[in-house]
Amino acid sequence: MQRLKDAAKARLFRISSDDNIIFLQEIAQSRPESVFDHPYLALYRRAHEKYGAKVVLNLFYDNSTSRGFEKDRGDFDLSMMPDCYKTEWAQNADWLKFSFHALREFPEFPYRTADGETVFADAEKVHREVVRFAGKSSLANFATVHFGEITKSGLAALRHAGYKGFCGYFDVKNGKPLVAYGKDEEFCRRITREKISRSDDTVFAKIDLCMNLLPTVRENVAKLSEAVCADEFGFIHIMIHEQYFYEDYAAYMKEYGDILLACCELLSEAGYRGGYYSDISEEFR
Repeated sequence: MQRLKDAAKARLFRISSDDNIIFLQEIAQSRPESVFDHPYLALYRRAHEKYGAKVVLNLFYDNSTSRGFEKDRGDFDLSMMPDCYKTEWAQNADWLKFSFHALREFPEFPYRTADGETVFADAEKVHREVVRFAGKSSLANFATVHFGEITKSGLAALRHAGYKGFCGYFDVKNGKPLVAYGKDEEFCRRITREKISRSDDTVFAKIDLCMNLLPTVRENVAKLSEAVCADEFGFIHIMIHEQYFYEDYAAYMKEYGDILLACCELLSEAGYRGGYYSDISEEFR
């Protein structure tokens, strides 16, 4: 991908968050004046306004379980999200977008053996509702598939649904690739260097840091500093999961907001500005 490297002269960073559904349920139930009155979205808006962050929230279609939470949140799906905020979503679509993640959180590895028809149907359920309540401009065109495992026919279905590429960890632990879409160690080593790589006519992109894997600001900043020092491409992708934001979640992270903002501050001070993969190449627009 030498051409992309030549094009990526400006340093860019992308934030994504997996497993999103709760904030939409709470907005639908409380009907605030602005979606950014919700503290979860207020955090991302602060990251955007202060550090120029661009954000993708990877969505579930429903939250059919409250597993891991102290209180039962009840059933909710995207069809229950009102469209009264559509103008506000559209006005912020230049920096805040939504992407398909999975139908729901459980079972784990939902697309490990799924056929393309099933994957396409699940993605279209999410897309249809996002377009209804937020507008087509709010759809991202890179996705992170839940657990990073999916069949070839499933990937083909998501490409048909409009996705240009797929994000994963591509880390190797004890000789086993993690969140790597079935790719081997050699591919993981290559994409760690290149950041964006092709395999079987599919584009994959490296996530540099999952912030909820480390519990403190200090540890996340140290890990991100290593990634910045090693970055020859000029693009850093940091991510987190929504559920760790909430105090009644079993693995609640008290420093959630501080971690996200500290990582944005580090990247801004290192010369990075917010960007999407579409800012790298016309191929991804």
